[in-house]
Amino acid sequence: MADELEFHRWLRGRAEVGTGVDISIGDDGAVCALPEGTRMVLVADAIAEGSHFLSDDAPELVGRKALARNLSDIAAMGATPLYALATAALPRGCPDDVPRRITTGMLELAREFGVRLVGGDTVSHDGKTVLSVTVVGSVAPGAAVLRSGARPGDVVVVTGRLGGSFPHRHLRFTPRVAEARSLVALGPPSAMMDLSDGMALDLRRLCEASGVGADIETARIPVHPDVAAGPEAIRHALEDGEDYELLFTIGPDAWESVRASWPHEVPLTPVGRITAGALRLVSEGGVGVPWPRGGHVHT
Repeated sequence: MADELEFHRWLRGRAEVGTGVDISIGDDGAVCALPEGTRMVLVADAIAEGSHFLSDDAPELVGRKALARNLSDIAAMGATPLYALATAALPRGCPDDVPRRITTGMLELAREFGVRLVGGDTVSHDGKTVLSVTVVGSVAPGAAVLRSGARPGDVVVVTGRLGGSFPHRHLRFTPRVAEARSLVALGPPSAMMDLSDGMALDLRRLCEASGVGADIETARIPVHPDVAAGPEAIRHALEDGEDYELLFTIGPDAWESVRASWPHEVPLTPVGRITAGALRLVSEGGVGVPWPRGGHVHT
């Protein structure tokens, strides 16, 4: 990037103030308000060229994904996103339009979700592009939904459909922020997380955090149409990763309330039950086998 100062001038011209933002981009720090009586939720995530996106992916989509991953984490906590900070490490000689296009992708998604981009940094280095985003959200005291609340008898549910996110859908997914708010209002879930590394790995994490197991029915797993039909379809749905759907557990009565009043087009699929035993994959014949060890690992 030849002219960092010019990029900062361009960015300051797009800084938003007012409605909770006293000081935005252009100073040493941003000054922002939190809704009265709430707790701050902080999430941070980074994406790197070659692991999370390719060099020929549109910069707007790369910027969008960098922010969207963080919004997905905020949603999984049952929180409301408010502000974002973004840092870019760009290759030396990077064309001047690239950071602007990356930022444009972030700003478009931020406006869609009512989030203010209030600061960050850019640096040039000898490596590939790396983007790091932090999002600040809010949640009522004691209302954050954790991974550790699942209990035997809870229903295990996922939003949307799983698998086949590469090569394109992982750049364009919609964070389930609105859906998470509805779940909290109608339920709430006993535990929740977003599916970034595949259900095979992420459900294991949730069960370990809660000290429980689960029986998941193979026939109920919602496979995305992007997955080719065949004997490997379930494996792809469980292990491909980068779906950014919500995985949650919920008591049976609360589940009936959610299902009866669900206001979104995004489907909810009950895939099994939390148990006090092992984590298992159960076939249509009722035979349980050990849970798969795979999942999506960013390398």
